[in-house]
Amino acid sequence: SGYMGKKFSVIYTTSISFPHLSDLYDGKLRPNFSLNQKFALEYVISKGSAVGISYKYAYNKVRNDFAYNREPNFVKFNKFQSHSAGVYYKVFTSRNIAPLGFYIKPGLNFQYLMLNDFASYNRNNFILYNFKQIDIVASFAVGKNWILFDNILLGFEIRSGMPFASFIRTVFGDDYTIIEEYKGNRHTNKVNLPTELLQIGLNLGFLAF
Repeated sequence: SGYMGKKFSVIYTTSISFPHLSDLYDGKLRPNFSLNQKFALEYVISKGSAVGISYKYAYNKVRNDFAYNREPNFVKFNKFQSHSAGVYYKVFTSRNIAPLGFYIKPGLNFQYLMLNDFASYNRNNFILYNFKQIDIVASFAVGKNWILFDNILLGFEIRSGMPFASFIRTVFGDDYTIIEEYKGNRHTNKVNLPTELLQIGLNLGFLAF
């Protein structure tokens, strides 16, 4: 198994996410995109399948509420970051030898989320808050790989993920809460959900051995 007997691959994927559409600034909707960088170590376990572990970093900047812009330490953007580590399983079409060709890829990921410089008031005092939380993401991806010069891997991937906590808080949470910690955490979830729902990326890697 493995292309030319090579079973171990190192893969880098850069992708862009579905836009975060709830970014209102000065009365205008300004959708923005999260950028994702992912590294994976993959091992072929049969002619048509492989398993892997991955780490993904996502980053986005979202404008703070314009109502606070007269505060002396106001910053225009709060900064969203996501660190994800997970495992996945790839199944390739029957005509190809892994990791070559079309594949489907279910996976499970653990997320550590951070939001910095979230502008709000606390008892009439203006504060830039920082928030941290965790989430679990179930994902499913489809893609295709090509192999050049028997060593270089090129490909594309379309991935969809469901972050469970972010989905629940975004859909069922209270938009009008005055509890600052809840507001900040929900804002984090509202950025994380579209970041995970749809990602379109390019793969670049090499067959190590």
